[in-house]
Amino acid sequence: MVPEAGHPERDKQAIEQAWKVHAAQVDWTGKVDTKASFAFTIESATLGITVALSATNRIFASMPSGLPPFLYWAGIVALLCGMFCALMCVIPRLKSKDLLKTAEENFIYFGHARHWDPDRLVDAFKEHDMLPMITRQIVVMADVAWDKHKWVQRSMALGVVAGVCLGISGMMLSSVHH
Repeated sequence: MVPEAGHPERDKQAIEQAWKVHAAQVDWTGKVDTKASFAFTIESATLGITVALSATNRIFASMPSGLPPFLYWAGIVALLCGMFCALMCVIPRLKSKDLLKTAEENFIYFGHARHWDPDRLVDAFKEHDMLPMITRQIVVMADVAWDKHKWVQRSMALGVVAGVCLGISGMMLSSVHH
């Protein structure tokens, strides 16, 4: 038999499920930060290799006019933009607007909890209905996770564009130099 709404057992189950969703979002957020770090590392290395290949007597050192230099610079710009996107993903999002005011009714987010007195927090855990607080945090975290995933998606797409531009430019220059 399913307990009716407002029943302590049903409330306990709802809170447990909400915490599971919250934990999944924490995991996804951590994984997207790892992906952004990976993208930034690959894009940085590609930029470093490209700069090294632009030194005297290297493939990108002297370019004829036309498509190869356009692709070269398009690749460099795409790499820099991709690196920017990866950084935007991992930059901490510290909710600061109205934080002190919203902390009066919230203590799950560390930005809120830091404003609580430990003794008052003990009482708040006993008195507050946790489910609305957890679900608000789930919605906020979902928005943050979505933004982070979009930034890393942009970074990776720009990295691919950069690789294609630089690869084609390098192949074209290689055929000109031989």
